[in-house]
Amino acid sequence: MILDTEFDVVISIGEDCACAMYLKELFLRDASYPFDWLCNATFEKRVELIINGFDGFLLKENMKWFPKPLSGLRDKENDNYEDTNTGFYFYHDFKETLPLDETYDEVRKKYDRRIKRFYNSILTNNRILFVWWSRDKKVEDIKLVKAQEKLSYRFGKSVYLMCFENECGSVKIKEKQISEHIMKITADLLKGEKTTQGDKETTLKVLRKVRKKNVGYIRVKSKFKKILANILSGLIPVRSMRRRFRNHIKY
Repeated sequence: MILDTEFDVVISIGEDCACAMYLKELFLRDASYPFDWLCNATFEKRVELIINGFDGFLLKENMKWFPKPLSGLRDKENDNYEDTNTGFYFYHDFKETLPLDETYDEVRKKYDRRIKRFYNSILTNNRILFVWWSRDKKVEDIKLVKAQEKLSYRFGKSVYLMCFENECGSVKIKEKQISEHIMKITADLLKGEKTTQGDKETTLKVLRKVRKKNVGYIRVKSKFKKILANILSGLIPVRSMRRRFRNHIKY
C-alpha cells in the first residue's frame, strides 16, 4: 500500500507546476524532472511519453507560439509555446521577444538533461512513486490500472501512482486505494483559490503521509543551496540576472 511504503524517489508527472511545488515544499522532490513546469497535456500522453522514451517531444517544427493573457497568472519574462504534437504548454522556458531559433537549442538541452535524470532516477532506485495533481482533468480508475501496469512493465519493477483529482464543493478528502500500487485522492483542491497551487492545506494534508528516504538530507541540501544562491547572486549587479542565477542554483 502506498502510505505503508517508504519510497526511494517521488516524481511529479503534472498536470502543472503545482504538483512539483507541493513535493518541493515537503522535501519529497529531490531534483527537476521533465514534467515539473509543463501544463495542459493529458495524463495518458505523459504515460505514453515515459514509455516511448519521449519520442516526438519538444520537436522544433511542432512548437507554436501563442499570446499570453493580458492579466492574471502569466510569466512576464517568457513567451508561451505549445508543443502541438503532445499538447504541452511551455510557459517558463522560451525568452520573451526572442525568436524560437535563438532559444530552442538551450531549452532542448535543458529538457534532455531532465529526461536523462528522470530515467536514471527510476532505473537506479526500486520504490518509485509518480504523483499526478489536476484541477480539471479526470482519469478513470481502469486507466490508472492500465497505466501502472504499462509503467511497471517498461521499467521491470512495480511503480506506484498517486492521483489527485479536484471535486469542487466536496467537504471531505476521499482516499481510494484502487490497488496495492495505486491511490486516488478526490477533494476540493481549489476551494476558490485562484493561485497556481489552489488550496495548499488540502493537498499537503495528504502528501504529509507519504514517506520518502533521505528526507532529512534533502532538507539540509535545499537550505544550503538556497544560502549559497543568495550569497553568490549578491555579486551579480543586474537584478534579472541575479534572479535567474538563484533559480538555476536552487533547481
